[in-house]
Amino acid sequence: MIINKTVRYSLAIAAGLLLTAPAFAAGDASWIGDATSVIDNAGAGLQKLGYAIIGLTVVATGILISVVGKTDLVRIGTIVIGGILVSFGAAFATGLFGSGG
Repeated sequence: MIINKTVRYSLAIAAGLLLTAPAFAAGDASWIGDATSVIDNAGAGLQKLGYAIIGLTVVATGILISVVGKTDLVRIGTIVIGGILVSFGAAFATGLFGSGG
């Protein structure tokens, strides 16, 4: 039976991960600290940037609605849903992959 290259590479990577997993588990968890701090900082930065963008978008939409005189409910709904995704998306990622502190 001929096994193609992709399957062979996948099996080699899986075997390598299975063989090195006990080495990671045996030591202390300090090796993961740098990765979780990066995720915490990126999540906090993305939240602040997202809040600023959503705030400016709400102000710009309010000005546009007052100038044009027509309320665009689809645009307002899109802004609200975008704000929810920005608010909870970064917090969710930080909760899943961050340090938890």
